[in-house]
Amino acid sequence: MFSIAVVIFREIFEIALIVGILMAATRGLAKRGKWVLVGVLGGVAGSVLIAFFADRISQAAEGMGQEMLNASILLIAAALIGWTVLWMTRHGRELTQHLKQVGHSVVKGEKPIYTLAVVVTLTVLREGAEIVMFTYSAFITGGRPLELTLGFLFGGFAGAAVGVILYYGLIKIPTKQIFTVTSWLLIFLVAGMVSQAAGYLTAAGVLPELVPSMWDTSSLLAENSLVGKFLQVLVGYTQRPSGIQVLMYAVTLAGLSIAIKLYGYVPSKTAQTSV
Repeated sequence: MFSIAVVIFREIFEIALIVGILMAATRGLAKRGKWVLVGVLGGVAGSVLIAFFADRISQAAEGMGQEMLNASILLIAAALIGWTVLWMTRHGRELTQHLKQVGHSVVKGEKPIYTLAVVVTLTVLREGAEIVMFTYSAFITGGRPLELTLGFLFGGFAGAAVGVILYYGLIKIPTKQIFTVTSWLLIFLVAGMVSQAAGYLTAAGVLPELVPSMWDTSSLLAENSLVGKFLQVLVGYTQRPSGIQVLMYAVTLAGLSIAIKLYGYVPSKTAQTSV
């Protein structure tokens, strides 16, 4: 439930943040709310279509084996979430500035008002696609419907609430800190998903185990215990991981961490001009 809540919170918060920026930049413009709502509904409709086709693709791919199917979905979801973390780390600030410019251009009449709907639709669609893929991957890997639903509701409510609070300025929460914390949570989440995918690929005979069992912590913390389940979905805890699972986890964790340090660094204008 916690992993779902973290992902949903992050995605809904991004949507709320972008919508809030556009609403603030177009304050006083007639019918702005109508076009933003059209954009939200359009994005939701697109996400529903993605969910529909994801299920159809899953049914069509049943012949490839359940292990291969599960691994494929996990890797796709991990790639989407990992790329989003990297992209937002680098482009979050300039995206905010761009959205403000779009809003001001609409107010001045330089761009048509339906531009708001287009921007919001694309935003909701992108975030919705990630939500669909991650939720589906969690479901096929044993996630309970009740836990997924509760995590979805909690994460969605929390993300929307923080976005609304930021918009109205009731409290000042540095968005950079929110993105930093959720980014690192998602990095561990992605590493766990890749490790799980490696386990499925090993079972399918695609990858070697390298070492059958690196360690056994079942006597200390069982996977089926409450804490074990919590850590399993949060950081990919496995009581008896194979060598390939540990290797893939470490490579993913290190790779994303290094990528954030390199790709996520944007030189300041002062530094650029001084060179």
